[in-house]
Amino acid sequence: MAYNPNQPVVIFKDNVERTPGQEALRSNIMAAKVLGATVRTTLGPRGMDKMLVAKGSDDIVITNDGATILHELAVEHPGAKLVVEVAETQDDECGDGTTTAVVMIGSLMEQAEKLIDTGVHASIIAKGYNLGMNKALEILDSLAIDVTPEDKPMLLQIAKTAMTGKSIENIMDQACEVIVDAVSTVAEEKNGKMEINEDDILVKTKRADSMTAELVKGVLIDKVRPD
Repeated sequence: MAYNPNQPVVIFKDNVERTPGQEALRSNIMAAKVLGATVRTTLGPRGMDKMLVAKGSDDIVITNDGATILHELAVEHPGAKLVVEVAETQDDECGDGTTTAVVMIGSLMEQAEKLIDTGVHASIIAKGYNLGMNKALEILDSLAIDVTPEDKPMLLQIAKTAMTGKSIENIMDQACEVIVDAVSTVAEEKNGKMEINEDDILVKTKRADSMTAELVKGVLIDKVRPD
């Protein structure tokens, strides 16, 4: 066989499978659709819990929280891992909305697949989605309302929305009161916006009593008992 210097040399690790072109595209779309379908049924007031059982273990997790479900899944597909990373970023940045993000990705990929079937190139679809994203952000900015620290009912509602599915339904009202009071206590106005330093709020848990929540306003001094 003649050597072609223009032919790229591709080196893979052992047990690596290479999927080219359209096959890889379809595989990534399918992975996103599967993850979207997995968490879709947890959305809304009629959302259902998922029971996750680890293979070869007695560990059982029951939750309807999208971030928890995705964290517990042993995802290996590269495309699916990207979707999980999006959900993790959403959770880190906003603390909520992971399920919605994954469902939206699955739906967008489903529609993209239909367009690909009609002959539309993937790059054109991506450009269209970018245009749609920019328009959506523009509309969202026009619909957004300011929430002030004095509007406690609104803050409580925001906290309840974020805490739904976190397995604290029995103490939801109490926990949300504590959360809002804690954040309001350490919040500072900077450049016209309210900001908080998460390090100013220390969370301590006691296994013996998980059905109560209490806010202690004070300063924690790290001390070591002398010998």
